[in-house]
Amino acid sequence: MQGTNEIQIFNKKTGIITKKFIKFNFKYSYFLNGCRCVQIKDLLYITGGVSKEKKETKIALVYSVKTNEISLLPEMLKSHSYHSIYYIDSYNSILVIGGENNNCCEMFNINTNTWVNLPDMNYAKSNCNIFFDSSKDYIYTFFGKYGKITEKNKYLDVIEYLDLKKFPLEWKKIKYFNKADLNVKNEYITILPLSNDAIIINGGKKDKAIFLVNKKEIVKFDHRIFNQITHNLNNTM
Repeated sequence: MQGTNEIQIFNKKTGIITKKFIKFNFKYSYFLNGCRCVQIKDLLYITGGVSKEKKETKIALVYSVKTNEISLLPEMLKSHSYHSIYYIDSYNSILVIGGENNNCCEMFNINTNTWVNLPDMNYAKSNCNIFFDSSKDYIYTFFGKYGKITEKNKYLDVIEYLDLKKFPLEWKKIKYFNKADLNVKNEYITILPLSNDAIIINGGKKDKAIFLVNKKEIVKFDHRIFNQITHNLNNTM
């Protein structure tokens, strides 16, 4: 999609991928490199990216799968590229976090069609993982990359969180214990939340661990721990 005016839509039922070409009626005629998107029902929200002039942009777009039309949203407050994006259902809002050499954060309220500034993170990071704890209204950011996006092996080992209910708003670094000896600084990490208190961490070499939020520990992935977490989760549903 990036660098083109093309969108590919995968139909889960049929297994067929359909290509659609979008007509842009504004400054850019393609999806910018480094843009990021999040799908909410039949709408795709697209933010940021780098122009041909190598400048980060504040552009925000919304694409309708039903009508195959794209339109401009109000510009972001700050420029972002290679950032992270996340939808918070309880706020009906879209988070835009960091980017290349960027620690800026903001949130788009879909109901009011407005952007709200959030505090800067303690660390600039691109492609970090985001998790929202709905029980506490905490936003977590996991790891990510520092420096230029093209530079190799420049990954952070930092976990930060923002309490949306505690004012003044401030990002705080979590001091955690890496009991799994997971090498998070030399690998691209992805996460898979099991619950508000347990998050699977996947390393770049098929390493796997679990971050226990309340204990602030990264422990080795163990099926006994996994089964206990899922058992407790099922009992609360």
